[in-house]
Amino acid sequence: MDDSRQDFKYRNTNRVDIAHIKATEFLKKNKIFYKEIGFDSKNDKIPFEKWFKVPSFIRNLPDMFVITNRFSFLEIKGCKNTVKIKFEDYINYVKWDSIAPLMFFIYSTTKDKMYLLHMKNIDYLYRDSDQGIYKDNNKRYFEIDLNNMKKWEERNVD
Repeated sequence: MDDSRQDFKYRNTNRVDIAHIKATEFLKKNKIFYKEIGFDSKNDKIPFEKWFKVPSFIRNLPDMFVITNRFSFLEIKGCKNTVKIKFEDYINYVKWDSIAPLMFFIYSTTKDKMYLLHMKNIDYLYRDSDQGIYKDNNKRYFEIDLNNMKKWEERNVD
């Protein structure tokens, strides 16, 4: 069963975050300076009942910041054939992008491919995306098919 169909506790207990691993490998390989800043739901172990008392803007702190020629935030998403983004998260991503550019590193486990794109590209892709509601929390999301993201595909995953 897809992780996205599982509840929060299942998705965040004793799991390996392969997308995060691939992102750090990519950054190291390309000698890009990064610093982890976001909450890691698998390692931070903030109790469930406490976690949702934290304002959503803070819960959606990007996973990292990176510095190349400029400073950017980096949000890491793992997926299979589509990437799902909750509308509530998206609103906060827009706010983070207004502070500094927000980049997305998306890794597909089924395709073994990664995609690197700006928030403005997510805005563009959102227009043609499907929508749904998570059953475990009734949160609305939009879903972008990775076939629509080929021009942002990174060629050097390994």
